[in-house]
Amino acid sequence: MSTPILIVGAGPTGLTLALSLVQNGASVRVVEKRSSPFIGQRGGGIMPRTLELHGVIGTLPDILKIAGPPLTTELYLPQAREPSKVFDMAPYIEPTADRPYPNPVILWQSRHEAILRDHLQKAGVEVEWETEMQDFEQHQDCVTVTLKKKLQGIDGDHVMETVTTPYLLSAEGAHSMVRKRLNLGFYGETTSQSYIIGDIEVLEGLNRDRWFFCGEPMTKQISLCAGEDLTSKYMYMLYTGAEVDHKKVAASREALIEDIYELTGRREIKFGNLLWISSYTPNIRTVEKYSQGRCFVAGDAAHIFALSGAQGLNSGIHDAINLGWKMAAVVRGFAPPSLLDSYGPERLPVIAEMLDKTREVHEKTFKSSIADEDNDAWNRGGDFDMLHMNYRGSSLVIDTIHTKGTRYTFSTGITVRAGDRAPDAPGLVHRKGTGGPTSLFKIFGSSYHTVLIFSKDQALSSLVIASLQEYPSELFKTVVVLPKTQSKVDFNSAQTDFVVEDSNEHAYDAYVEQNCVRESTIVIVRPDTYIGAMVDKEEDVRRYFSQIFKVTK
Repeated sequence: MSTPILIVGAGPTGLTLALSLVQNGASVRVVEKRSSPFIGQRGGGIMPRTLELHGVIGTLPDILKIAGPPLTTELYLPQAREPSKVFDMAPYIEPTADRPYPNPVILWQSRHEAILRDHLQKAGVEVEWETEMQDFEQHQDCVTVTLKKKLQGIDGDHVMETVTTPYLLSAEGAHSMVRKRLNLGFYGETTSQSYIIGDIEVLEGLNRDRWFFCGEPMTKQISLCAGEDLTSKYMYMLYTGAEVDHKKVAASREALIEDIYELTGRREIKFGNLLWISSYTPNIRTVEKYSQGRCFVAGDAAHIFALSGAQGLNSGIHDAINLGWKMAAVVRGFAPPSLLDSYGPERLPVIAEMLDKTREVHEKTFKSSIADEDNDAWNRGGDFDMLHMNYRGSSLVIDTIHTKGTRYTFSTGITVRAGDRAPDAPGLVHRKGTGGPTSLFKIFGSSYHTVLIFSKDQALSSLVIASLQEYPSELFKTVVVLPKTQSKVDFNSAQTDFVVEDSNEHAYDAYVEQNCVRESTIVIVRPDTYIGAMVDKEEDVRRYFSQIFKVTK
């Protein structure tokens, strides 16, 4: 067994990173200084692109089983009995062939983490609670880390452990020791808006099917939102505004409730237990780089978003899946360490864009009145779904077919580019083997590249497949995608993993330009389901993989 990679932090980022690494054959340890999982309803929005990534790591069925739809929002002025505005922050979108999960879902972070821990446990990995990193030191070929571990069943007693790990991964959150010790610049600003956040029982008096807002954000505004768990009486609370006495209401449940009554005029609301409460001033920041030597940061350790937009938790999961497959390939000897150099340059532009978008929405939200009919500050659709995010500027990406600069679009007949997220395509009919109709999302996997060969040229397919024989077979799945018009043509499929017929023409519509004179298009989809290459020649397939993997045969 190889020396485990050490992950510090057992939030969504750390757990996803561990799961990605394990699925790619790496050994991991996950340590967490908390004594137990967080219980509460923060971090509830899961965006469409994140749902797709949950699909590739196998956790999506469990997510969808208990997640709920976003609630309709009601905005009330102080003391008002009728809402000023009723709307959906992210209006419902019908699924399409290329976007089967176009709508965000609500799943509070505690239940989200529980699903990830369950999948890790099935993979043989347990979170090591009450284990705190005390120090670390980098060396040329490893990192030594000092851990302080609580002895089970003995109050106040701890033991020190020094471990050696090939890489140290910080998913510690905004106060990351690794980031601070490495002096990684954390650039941005602290906002002027502060919040009281927490979970409080609402026994009666509010509609749990609506997200309740009352008051003006610049002065006083309370927000109460139920989660997806219909058996729970708890609602997530966010209280903000320049006139809020944060110290007083954070220190006293009674003072908090009385403040809510004075603002809303609704003394019929009956409150129960206050599960937790905290005072919070958001930062909008990002690191200058994601790594130094053998130490890497991800999630809140690397970037902090304003609350508006639900991008923080989601971005951390995206960090984790970008890094996981690459690091596993390196520690297993399949890829050179230089592959890890792409992690930061791929993630930083994406994070910078979304920081700007959430900052803009945050400022609009807290500088406008809820009574303004033309106020678009509450719109959380569009790019907040994260489906447009791409790595087109990555040094790893190769595209010999398209010109650069075209923005990602889902319009029928306009294909994606290398670096974009790989669309789905249902209705694929197996021509090799047995089984009913399948889809690209069911073929893609978290531990291998998928090579899609859009061609009826058997000679080219044979060349492409032969070029992959230099590498371990576990790193690839090859798929010949035949057009519907070729359904009666025999295809020698001995060497390829799948031969499918594009019976509904969704795959060709998404990946191959209409009216294209080119006979073949080869699309290489990475384990994180971004397109690594779009080419039409076998030598360009070789060129792409030569910068990813080492020849081992």
